Amino acid sequence: MIRKMFKRFVFTEEERTRLSIGADARLHPREHTLLLKAGANGSYPTDDDIQIATWLSVPASVKKWLLFEALASTPSGTSLGYRLSDNGVDPLYWDGGSWRAPVGSEWNTEAEVNAGIESFPVSNKGVQIIINLKTTSVAVTPTVNEVRLAYDSDVFQQEDYVRSLIRLIKAEVRPVADYMIPASGPTTEVDLNAIETTYNITAADSAFDHTSDPDHQTDILGGYDPSTKIVTLSSPVADGDTILVRFKYVPEVALTTSQDYTELSKVPVVIVEDVRAGKKHRFFRQMVLDRGANSGLVWDDLYQVDLDVPLRFVTDKAVDQQRLADELKAMFANNVFLVSLATDERYRLWLIDEYDQLTFPSQSELHSGRIRARVAKALFSPLDARPVTGVTKVTIAGGNLELEAP
Repeated sequence: MIRKMFKRFVFTEEERTRLSIGADARLHPREHTLLLKAGANGSYPTDDDIQIATWLSVPASVKKWLLFEALASTPSGTSLGYRLSDNGVDPLYWDGGSWRAPVGSEWNTEAEVNAGIESFPVSNKGVQIIINLKTTSVAVTPTVNEVRLAYDSDVFQQEDYVRSLIRLIKAEVRPVADYMIPASGPTTEVDLNAIETTYNITAADSAFDHTSDPDHQTDILGGYDPSTKIVTLSSPVADGDTILVRFKYVPEVALTTSQDYTELSKVPVVIVEDVRAGKKHRFFRQMVLDRGANSGLVWDDLYQVDLDVPLRFVTDKAVDQQRLADELKAMFANNVFLVSLATDERYRLWLIDEYDQLTFPSQSELHSGRIRARVAKALFSPLDARPVTGVTKVTIAGGNLELEAP
C-alpha cells in the first residue's frame, strides 16, 4: 500500500553534531536557524562557496520523492542554493533533464529542485541536503529554518516501530555465555559444536584453565574460527583439567503474543510480547508546498502516542538469563533513540521496568524474565496526505474575504 509521508530536517541544537557546518556558517542555538557567521565587526562574509550539509537520511520505505520545500528567508542581496545527495558523498545537481555532478558553482534554486525531485534517485534510499548561503551585502544574511520533503512510501507504522526495535536488539545485544568441559588429554582446542544449547555464536571472549586458575586470572584464548566453531588455546591444558570458554552470541529475537511461546526449539530468545499504546496527543498539521507551482500536500490527522513494549527473554540456564538481562539494559542505556527503519526518524527510547525475574524454571526447564521499554511520542498518520493549493493573494474588501489561487 503506497501512502505519502513527509521528511523534516530541523536545525535544533540537538542536531548540531549531525550537521556539516562550513567555517563561515553557523547554527543559531536559540533561533534554530542556519545562517552566515558574522565576523568580529559584525559583517557577514560574501564568499560564494559557504555551505552547510544535513545528515544523510535513509528512509528504507521511500519509493519516490515528490516535493521539496525550504522554510527560509532571503533578504535583498542574499540567496540560497541547493544540491542533493543520495549517498552522503556525491552531490547532485538538476540540469533540467537529469541529476548529475555539479560543475563549478552550479547550484539549484528551490523551484529547480522541485522540477526534478520526482526523478531524484531512490536506489540508495538516501537524501542529504547541501545548502549554499550567499550574500552580496555584509549587513544581511539568508536564513534557513527547516527543509521538508514529501515522498511515496509503503510504511506500516506500528509494525515499523516494533520491527525497528527488533533490529536494534539484534544489532546491539551480545551476551557472554560460559562453556565448561574437561580436557581429554593435553589439548589446545575446544569444539563449541558440542554445546547443546542453540547459541548463535559470534566470537570467543576468553578462555581459562578453571582447575589450575579458578580465579580466572590468565586468559589462554589463542583464537577462534567461526566457520568451524573451534577455539584455539594459547597454552595446553592438562588431561582432566576443566576448561572454561566464554563466548559472545546473538540471541534469537521473535515477535509473538502467544503465551505458549515458552515451548521453544531455540534459546536464548528475546520475545516482543505485545505493544500497548498510551494516551494519544494531537500533533500539529504538516505541509510540504511547492511554492513555484502553488500546490502541495497536507497531513491533517497526525497524533503521537507512547508505545510500551514488554520484552520477555527465555534461556535454559539461569546465568544466561541474568547476563541477557544485563545486556538488554546496557542496550537501552547506550541507545537513547529508536531509529525507524522505514522513515529514518528518531524517537526517544526508555527502559521503564528494569527487570522482573521469574525465579523458578518452567516445566520445560526454561528460565525467563521481563523488562518493559517505551517508545516515546511515536508519530502516527492514520490518513493519507491530501493535496492542497497554495493561496497567492488575500483580499479583504468591505468586510468580505477573498482568497485567490492560480
